[in-house]
Amino acid sequence: MQSKIRFSSVRLMIVLFISACTVLMLYNVQNIENSTFANDIAGVIIGLLICLLYAVPSIIIKLRTKKDFISFAKTSTPSAVIFVSSYYAMYFAYLATGFLIRYCDLFSKSLNPDANKYVIAALLLAVCTYAAHKGICALSRVALFIFVFSIIAFLIIFGGNISNFDFSSQNFDIQIDYNAAFKAVSFFSSISFITVIFAFNSQNTNKFKKRHIILAIAAIFVLAALSLVFIYFVLSGYGRQQAYQMFILSKTSHFSFASGMDSFFLAAVTSFIFILISAVFTSVKNSAYSKGSKLVLNVFAVIVFILFVCAQRFNVIEDILTDYNILNVLNFVSAVLIPTCYMIIFRRRLSD
Repeated sequence: MQSKIRFSSVRLMIVLFISACTVLMLYNVQNIENSTFANDIAGVIIGLLICLLYAVPSIIIKLRTKKDFISFAKTSTPSAVIFVSSYYAMYFAYLATGFLIRYCDLFSKSLNPDANKYVIAALLLAVCTYAAHKGICALSRVALFIFVFSIIAFLIIFGGNISNFDFSSQNFDIQIDYNAAFKAVSFFSSISFITVIFAFNSQNTNKFKKRHIILAIAAIFVLAALSLVFIYFVLSGYGRQQAYQMFILSKTSHFSFASGMDSFFLAAVTSFIFILISAVFTSVKNSAYSKGSKLVLNVFAVIVFILFVCAQRFNVIEDILTDYNILNVLNFVSAVLIPTCYMIIFRRRLSD
C-alpha cells in the first residue's frame, strides 16, 4: 500500500516535467534524413496531442476515484494484480535501462572518456534506489530545487546562443515530408511515458485538477519547440546531425565573461536522470504490496543493472533498449490499453 503522506499535485507535475526533459537532453531531437523545421514542429504539436490523449485514462480514474491507476487495479482485482504489476515491472525496467544507457554513453563519450560506465550506472542506481525508498513525496521536494536549477541551466544554454543565430542558412519551406514527419511524431510522442509515471504516483496528491497535467505537458512541448529553434538556427546542418545536440549547444553557449557552459549541462542532465529513474523506481515500489516493496525494489535495481551490462556487451540488446519506437508501443499499452480495459470492466467502481 502506498504511503498516506499527501503532497501537492503541482510537485508531481514538476517531477513529470523534469523526467521529460531527460529525453531532450539524451536523445537526438533532430537527426532524421530530409527532416525540416516544419516537419519537426508538426512532430512537436502532434506529439503533444498524443501525450495528452495518453493521460486521459489515468486522469479519469484519479478524478472519479481519488486513486491512481495501480491503486484502482489493486482494489478491483486484488488476486490478479500481480500479473499487471509484473508487466509494468518489465515496462519500467525497459524504460529505466534505456535512459541509463544513454546517460552513461553521454558521460563517457562527451564528458569523460576515461569514466567507467559500470561504476557510473551502479552508483546512480544505488542513489535512485535510496530515493525511491523515501517515496514520491520526498522525491518531489528534491525536484523543486532541481526545477529551479533547470530553469537557470536552460536560460544559460539558450541565452548564451542567441548571438549565434543564423537564419540565412535555413530555408523556410513549409512542405511536409510525411516520412520524416512521422518519425518526428514518433520521437516526440515517446515523452508520453510520463503519463505512466503519473498513473502510479498520483494517489496521494492534493487538490489535483486536470489542468495541472495539461499545463505540465504543454510546458514540456514548449521547451521541445524552443530546443528545435536553437538546434536548427544555431547549429549548422552538420551539427544538427550529431549526437547529443543539447550538449553541443551548451558547448557553443557563451557570454562576454565566459564560454562553454557544458558544466551546467552535465549538472542538469545528471539531476534529470536522477529524478526520472527514481520516479520509475517509486512506480515499481507502489505497484508492489507494502510488505514486500523494499525487497522488490532492490531486486528491480539489480535487474536493471544486469540489463545494462548485457546492453554494453551486445549491441543488439542496446539497440532494442534505446529504440523509442518500441517505447511508443509500450507507452500505448501501459498508459492507454490496460487502464482503459480496467475502466470498461470495472466501470461501476468509477462511480462509487
